[in-house]
Amino acid sequence: MVDPMLRSKRPFFAVLSVLIAVAGCNCNGTDPDGPDDPALRGLKRLSVTPAEVTLTTVDGAAATQTYSVTGHYDDDSTRDLTDKVSFSLDDPSLGAFSGATFTSSTERGGKTMVRASFDTYSAEAPLTLVLKRTFPVQPPPGGGTPLPPDPGSHFGGDPETDPARLPLLVYPNDGVVVPPNLRELEIHFVRQHRTDDLFEISFTNAITDVRVFLRCGLPDGVRLITSVPSDEACIFTPSAELWRWLSETNRGATPLTVQVRGTSESGGPVGTSEPIRLQIARTELRGALYYWTTSGDSGIMRYDFAGPADAEATRVLGPSDGNGSCLGCHALSRDGKKLFANGNGQNGGHTIIRDLANETEPVGFYDNTERVQFAAWSPDSTRFVGVYADSGATRFGLMMLDGTTGQRLHDVPGTGNNDHPASHPDWSADGSTLVWTRMGVKGTNQRFYNGSIRALEITGEDTYGESFTVVPQESGKNRYYPAISPDGAFLVYNESTCPGGSNGTHCNADSDPSATLWSARLVADAPRVKLERANAPGPTDGGNTQLTNSYPKWSPFDVRGNDGPESRLNWLTFSSNRNFGLRRPPSASNDEAPNGGTLLWMAAVDPDVAAADQDGSYPAFVLPFQDLATSNHIAQWAQFAVVDGCATEGDGCGSGGSACCNGLTCLPKSSDPPLPCEIEGNCTCEIVETCGLTGESCDASSPCCGALSCENPGGGACAGDDCLCQPACGALGQACGTGSPCCGGLLCLGEGATACEGENCSCMPGID
Repeated sequence: MVDPMLRSKRPFFAVLSVLIAVAGCNCNGTDPDGPDDPALRGLKRLSVTPAEVTLTTVDGAAATQTYSVTGHYDDDSTRDLTDKVSFSLDDPSLGAFSGATFTSSTERGGKTMVRASFDTYSAEAPLTLVLKRTFPVQPPPGGGTPLPPDPGSHFGGDPETDPARLPLLVYPNDGVVVPPNLRELEIHFVRQHRTDDLFEISFTNAITDVRVFLRCGLPDGVRLITSVPSDEACIFTPSAELWRWLSETNRGATPLTVQVRGTSESGGPVGTSEPIRLQIARTELRGALYYWTTSGDSGIMRYDFAGPADAEATRVLGPSDGNGSCLGCHALSRDGKKLFANGNGQNGGHTIIRDLANETEPVGFYDNTERVQFAAWSPDSTRFVGVYADSGATRFGLMMLDGTTGQRLHDVPGTGNNDHPASHPDWSADGSTLVWTRMGVKGTNQRFYNGSIRALEITGEDTYGESFTVVPQESGKNRYYPAISPDGAFLVYNESTCPGGSNGTHCNADSDPSATLWSARLVADAPRVKLERANAPGPTDGGNTQLTNSYPKWSPFDVRGNDGPESRLNWLTFSSNRNFGLRRPPSASNDEAPNGGTLLWMAAVDPDVAAADQDGSYPAFVLPFQDLATSNHIAQWAQFAVVDGCATEGDGCGSGGSACCNGLTCLPKSSDPPLPCEIEGNCTCEIVETCGLTGESCDASSPCCGALSCENPGGGACAGDDCLCQPACGALGQACGTGSPCCGGLLCLGEGATACEGENCSCMPGID
């Protein structure tokens, strides 16, 4: 789904057709008969003191600032108008005013605008609030030496300059971007100076100064990499409180600089690691992730990113749901209501369909349907496209199947034959395009060689265009697992290189060590781009690039990025057997994983960069909710976790309807006037997008941040694409009047730039 804030914007103000400038005429909006309040007579503008301020809240103590407002008059005189004005903030989460005194929040920092309003006049002043916190991490009782009373005072020694003695940050990778609701991000570092027993991890930028003091230690049960001794390995997991400080202050902000300092409590030099950059995305990650795990006799797990902060992954299907068969390969309908799973794996292909909206119903196990190994659902969840080229196969192309019964409806023409079967189908979110892997050398759907990526357009109900090659076949390569981006402009896929150029186990599309992530626009013979940053190893991988970066899949949402209202961000998941910092990957579940087991990783991707044939990826990070002791992969996405019959986007809610699924809000269908949801049929479940900043589009499902209001560019009620987030004062060309002031520097003027009367006043620059 495309974020509504990414729609084309209207200009922030209407173009003024005429600005009248008459020599000797004072056009500052004063009334010649004189206003009721003498302070308004001859008033030209307001100014706020201080004009710009930076405050710091320290360790839970609020910061305060008293403001004053000066009125500037026609005769060049000034007057203190502080007692006449009302103060407000564009972002009230940063604090509040009592009279002219601002008192900050103690839980987050950020930037906002202070506004002072008097009648039709307003002035503003930028405010920066820095969050400064120290966070001492005491070891558990009996688990180590407590921190000294003032740990920060021990870091005043001379700088250590020997690189071999400096702390080494090894996770996450430099430049990583993570969602604000990731909830957990471990920091891994290596103590390289044996006498260092006290450490500081700092998170800093223009609005953040958070410092954690700790001893070096490891969580219970860590499977440590062999290259680092256990007494030199240090892993820190931020608490929920600490992560809230960092994420809420910095979502959409400039990157944090993360560094580790180490010293001896008894005194000595201070070693400082090389810094890494950590950026918090502006928009929360939504959607439900379904993945296969080897834990608990194997099965399919679900994690809801829109769920509560303490949510855990839960099992959806296990062997008991498939008559004892292995359930691994699966696909989710876009709305999350239906799940396809393959029973009995290779050469099995039993079709299993589960109605997730009614999980009390038994799983549908269809022995008499067409066998299916891999599948992809239509956007409306009524059909899925499947493939089966294993033992006993008679149909080698894409098959269109009924989403309720699993019965074959028809074959998709020209998509495969006995020599070159189809595998790995995917279906675009707009329903217009199918992509798949064409086997170059036939095997099973799970294991084959020399693949290429093909696509075709869906031209009508059960009609299709001619197929075309997106990524060609190449000797010594295997190309497979295509996944179409949320906006349908490009795809990602896997490429493996065959050792010695010959087909074999290590390039058969199944746990290939050389598997890497690539992107290509969804056009014939597209330029191919390696996602170097997402593929990149971490410091503990020792330069190894054989990381099995496999099975890429997209989160279904296209959301706003951090670089302005037009920027976008997508999230890509994949499996990899790279080191998780100081943690080694789990053991392999079978002999087809020569590099060991895999964990689920995620990377941010800029879709506009990718669509320009460049590497749009960022460094990857581990998803924290998975069982780190077992192999996890085949991650598939749905927009919503449909549990207990909850309603998805567009479904009725309120009286007579189901409760909305996590990530959705029950909203009236009409905003003019809004209709009560207590009346059946008035409301539907809708996504409420990340709030809009000044000048960004807005509507009922995409509200404005803080004290900003959703209005027409000229002020007043709005509908459709004309709505913009605006502060509590008028922009250029916006309607104004008593109680509706103009933003600083603009005057509320009537026709001909004269004194404001009646309902035809607008904010304009004064002309002296």
